[in-house]
Amino acid sequence: MTATRPEVALAGSLPPLAGISGYCGGLVAALGRRIPVEAVSFRAMYPAFLHPGGGRADPTVRMPPGGELEIRRDLAWYNPVGWVLSALRIRAGVVHIQHWSLPLVPVWLVFAAVSRLRRKRVIVTIHNVLPHEPSLLWGPASRLLCRMADLCIVHSETNFEAASEHLRLPRRKLRRIRMGVDPARHAGSQERKRARDRLGVPESARVALFFGAVRRYKGLDVLLKAFARVSAPDAMLLVAGRPWVDWEPYDKLIRSSPLAGRVRAWPEFVSREMADDLFAASDLAVLPYVRFEAQSAVGAEALSWGLPMVVTDVGGLPEYVPDRSLATPPGDEDALARAISGCLGDPGRLARLKELSAAHAALFSWDKVAEETIGVYREAAAGAGRGPMQ
Repeated sequence: MTATRPEVALAGSLPPLAGISGYCGGLVAALGRRIPVEAVSFRAMYPAFLHPGGGRADPTVRMPPGGELEIRRDLAWYNPVGWVLSALRIRAGVVHIQHWSLPLVPVWLVFAAVSRLRRKRVIVTIHNVLPHEPSLLWGPASRLLCRMADLCIVHSETNFEAASEHLRLPRRKLRRIRMGVDPARHAGSQERKRARDRLGVPESARVALFFGAVRRYKGLDVLLKAFARVSAPDAMLLVAGRPWVDWEPYDKLIRSSPLAGRVRAWPEFVSREMADDLFAASDLAVLPYVRFEAQSAVGAEALSWGLPMVVTDVGGLPEYVPDRSLATPPGDEDALARAISGCLGDPGRLARLKELSAAHAALFSWDKVAEETIGVYREAAAGAGRGPMQ
């Protein structure tokens, strides 16, 4: 509980919930070490029929330590009266809303409207300027929410341009702040060995990792076809994440190709503990997305482990790789196979890329993100962006 009046209220999802809890938890903890913060989260985020996973909680995920931090978990998707009451309880002068999911837009519209009526400043972080899956409602809902904000934060340069073009937001109202990366968690040799033993991965394998919910835009099918052409000896691919689509086509690709025996797949919800094993056991992360407009929590996670990445040249993904030759054209199986082979097939290069990735992570530190975010709060408090809804 904060001893003084909070300077900002951050509304989003917090551990142990899924959603974007890793981002929100990291941000409020970093902010709380600098200013008094109240964080508003959910006790019931959304039902499964509206969102795969249904706001599932992971008891192995915990909030990082965070100074002057007050947390309320009083929001429920089925209780609009509770949304109003929660918004009325906010004591901070700045309300920072996290926008990432269409089913939650009604909650945030209530928060924004109540906050404006109470003459508070409203910040909206737009995690996805465009929807990951086709949606007729996303654009109008996002525009309405962002019109109620004083300033909006996006994560990448492509986000900035897309928000200006597709959401028709004035450029003067937009600020760009990268996603944060947790402190370095590089796996030592013993941790790596234990992780591989638990996962059943041979010590001699050179391991690429595809991590996160399996959705069409993430290009897992492209990766599976490309990996069949990877020439590196002992190359192995780990695939882990809950499918949002039919898993059978991906399973068929694995079973009916040279991939048999080279791929281990866990098409299921992955706990924090298992995620740690997967990243500790891997040599390389692969983000083969065919369509994307944002930065990626998976990319931030890989950086925190000091893992090199092969990505596609979409959205903010290239910003994660200091060696831009590892940003391949989306959907290009040959280019993806060559990039992966060039990493896993050359131990010396892989070691150099790990050093580069660890150094690159400093650009995304939560300390840096928190300072830049507080700067946006100061701008809003001084009246930047204030005016008629636009």
